[in-house]
Formats: sequence, structure tokens, C-alpha cells
Amino acid sequence: MANWASRVKGEVSTRGRPGGNEARRQRLHWPIECTFSACSTEVLENASLPSSRDLPMLRESLSLGRLFGISIKLNWSVLVIFALIVVNLAVGVYPEWHPGWSPLLLWTVSLAAAVVFFLSLLAHELAHSLTAKAYGLPVRSITLFLFGGVSDIQEEPDTPWREIVIAGVGPLMSLVLGILFLWWFNLLMPVDAGGVDAQMQAFTELGPTASVLAWVGPINILLAVFNMIPALPLDGGRVFRAILWKATGDLKKATRWSAAVARLISWTLVGVGVAMIFGIEVPFLGSGFIGGLWLAVIGWFLGRSAMASYTQLLLDEALEGVQVSRLVREGGQTVPSSLSINTLIDDYLLEGDIERLPVVDGADYRGMVEFSDIHKVDQDDWSDTTITQVMTPADETDTAQLQDDVSDVLRTMLRHSRDQLPVLHDGEFRGMVHRDDILRWIQAHSDMNVPGVGSPTS
Repeated sequence: MANWASRVKGEVSTRGRPGGNEARRQRLHWPIECTFSACSTEVLENASLPSSRDLPMLRESLSLGRLFGISIKLNWSVLVIFALIVVNLAVGVYPEWHPGWSPLLLWTVSLAAAVVFFLSLLAHELAHSLTAKAYGLPVRSITLFLFGGVSDIQEEPDTPWREIVIAGVGPLMSLVLGILFLWWFNLLMPVDAGGVDAQMQAFTELGPTASVLAWVGPINILLAVFNMIPALPLDGGRVFRAILWKATGDLKKATRWSAAVARLISWTLVGVGVAMIFGIEVPFLGSGFIGGLWLAVIGWFLGRSAMASYTQLLLDEALEGVQVSRLVREGGQTVPSSLSINTLIDDYLLEGDIERLPVVDGADYRGMVEFSDIHKVDQDDWSDTTITQVMTPADETDTAQLQDDVSDVLRTMLRHSRDQLPVLHDGEFRGMVHRDDILRWIQAHSDMNVPGVGSPTS
């Protein structure tokens, strides 16, 4: 993200000139980020700047609401696989089953099948999340994305058995759903559909509901089997790691071994996918460009995720025993909740390279206010709107405690793409902990080169 200086280049130069404050406020409504090389002062001075309401900034994930206290989100990448499923069913599968169906019916049933499939994915992730909550582990959200779903469980299970149960209950849910769908489908099949020819004829006579069940049943069973492949971050990989953890009594060694197995499996999938792309027949999979490409992409994804697991292991080893109290920057810039947005912009956000600020009244931490929060309110209402009305409340923000392990805090930063977190003690604001400071500490106290977390900036 471009820093504040690059976003508002030219604003500082307008201070002291007539209309300077108004020009600064208008530029803060510009929803497209600029860098020094891309946006000159002259362009910003003369541009006709639209309101953020006209060009809303895209969000990575769409919030669908909450279930059982868990936020449910939909990542934009879901649209890719959703569209592929609908097209494959409407153009390939269902026309073979029902040559007499109209195009409208084909596409409607295909859409319904895709929706049921993603509801099945949600049930799979809910099984993980609700089991984790039953064990006392906090769960922030469930996000459906291109490769399935992910449950944002804030803490790791503290025993191998709990790891096995939490990881295994997801595939079990998919397996149960698949069996139930097929049982329901069999109830709708004609009783006299014996023999291959009779069964094929029976398929052409199936109604929309049975046609949906005939597809989502086997797919859920296949999903359960695939998820039990012993490769992190798949459920089977977590079960495999838990078994190694139980056998060795060493979680770090178990993570190292399971990550190595996951990388081996990922490269195997990539190799098989490439072979399929070049027309080589693979047993049970066949050949073809689309299938091979998809398998290779899945293999690449597993390899990247396995490396992330190993990276986290290295970080945990490097930061073992280090608490936030050793790295916190005490005090720092804060803003009171009663401040107006006008004052926030003029006296704080334009004073330096500031992306977000903690909101503190006295010593009490109230929440965080960010650049994007400004766009929640029309410019004409800035003078009458306080920070309280636009900030993210304290109970919805990521925070750290003085006694927290730095490795856990860094994990939270990486998971939610944060460069810094507010540090609290008994509910009072004590300062900020920065990712750059953590990485500098690692460099100063270890010869380890940690991949995937970036380098500290000067």
C-alpha cells in the first residue's frame, strides 16, 4: 500500500495558500493510490476528483454475516471456481443426462448444484470451527475461496488428540453429507432401474432435485478423500502431523517432517499435472490441458502452504521465550475518540507517514482508526463526525498483551497483514509492537534466514 506521503503529495505544499485545506480534503477522497513516480503534484492539483462513493474500493472478501458467533466471508476468487462448476454442469454433465431439458432448466439446476456444493464447503468448515470452539479455541471467521475454505482459528490445539479431532471432523462432515445426498438420491431413483442400460435411461428421467443430488453426493465424498491427503495445510496433513507429534512428543519435529512430506506431494502433483497437459495418460486421471493445469495449480498451492508452515516453525524457534514487553514501543502517537474527522486529517494524518492510529482516552484503549474509515462518511459531514463513529472498536481489533509471546503476535500480524499491533496491559494502552522490530530482533539474535515474511525496512 502506498504510504501517506505518496497519497497526498502536494497537500503539504498547499498549506498557507488559499484553498489549501479544501484541496487536501478533496484529495483524501481520491480512491486510487498513487506513488511519487506515478502521480505528480500537477496531476493532483488539476484532476477532477470523484467521491469514493462513485468508485468504491474493492474488498478482498465479502462478509455474509455470522453463524454461531463466527464471521462468514466470501473471497472474490470463489467466483472463478463457482463459474467453472456451473459451466461444466450446464454444458457438459447435465446435457448428457437430460438431452431433452431446455437451456434455462440446465443452467438453473447447474446453479443450484454449485450453491449446494459451496454450502457443503461451509458445513465442512463449520465442523472444524465449532469443534475448535468446543475445545475453547477462539475462531474469528470462515472464508470460502478458490481452493475451498479456511477456518481462522486463533490458537493451535494443545494436544495431538485435539489436533486430530479438529482436523478430522471436516472430512468426516463431507463424507456424511456425501452419503446422505446419495441416500436421498437413491430414494428418488426408479425402483426398476436395474442394469446399466436401465440406469442410464433412469438418469434421463431424473428431476432437478435428484440431478443435483447425483452430482453433489460423489463430489462431497471426493472432497473428503482429497482433504485426507497427508499434505499440509490439508486436513490429512494436520492429522499426519498430530500422529507424528504423538509418536515423537515433539511438535516442531513433527511439523518439519510433515512439511517435507507435503512438499514432496506438492511437487508430485505438479509433475503429474504437467504430464497431463502434454497429453500423457495418467491412471484414474486421464490427460488434458484443463485438468492438468488445475492439478498443477493445486500442487503449487500445497507447496507454498507447506513452506509457510515450515517458516512458522523457524519463527517459533527463533522467538522462543521472547515476550512483547521486550519489543514494545511505549507511548507513541494516539488520538482521542472525541476528535472530529476534520481535525484527524489536518492535525494527524497529514503530518507524516501514518496509515492507522490507536484511539485512546486517557489510558483506555478504544479501538483503531484507519485511512479507509474516512470514506465511510461524506466529506460534508467530516466536521460533525467523531472518530468514535467510524473507528473499529477495541473488541474487533487485533491486540497484544505485554506478556504475550512475540511468536504468537507475529503469527497474528502475518495472518491479517498487519505491520503493527497495539499493546495493552489490564485494558490500558501501553504502546505499539511493530513487525519490523520483530524481524530486526530475529536478525540480531539468530543467523537464520526466515523465508516468506519480508525484510525489515530502514
